[in-house]
Amino acid sequence: MGEERLAKGQNFLNEREQRANENDRICSRKERDLIEAQKSIDATNITLRNKEDDVNSRLANISLKEKISKRKSYLDFELRKEELEADMQNQLEQKEKT
Repeated sequence: MGEERLAKGQNFLNEREQRANENDRICSRKERDLIEAQKSIDATNITLRNKEDDVNSRLANISLKEKISKRKSYLDFELRKEELEADMQNQLEQKEKT
C-alpha cells in the first residue's frame, strides 16, 4: 500500500513536470512567434513610412507645379490683357487721327 501510494505520487509529480515542460515549450514558442511578429510589424512600418514620405513628396511636388502653372497662367493673362488694352488704345488713336 505504501509503495502504491509512493508510485502514484511519483506518477503525479512526473505528469506535473511534463505539463510544466510542455507549457514552458509552448511559452517559448509563443515568445519567439511574438518576436518574429514584432520584427515583421517593424519592417512593415518602415516600408509604409518610406512609401508615405514618397507620396507626400510627390504631392508637394504636384502642388508646387500647380502653383507655378496657375501663376504662369495669371501672368500670361495679364500680359494678354495689357496687349489687348494697348491694341485698343492704338485703334482709338488711329480713329481719332482720321
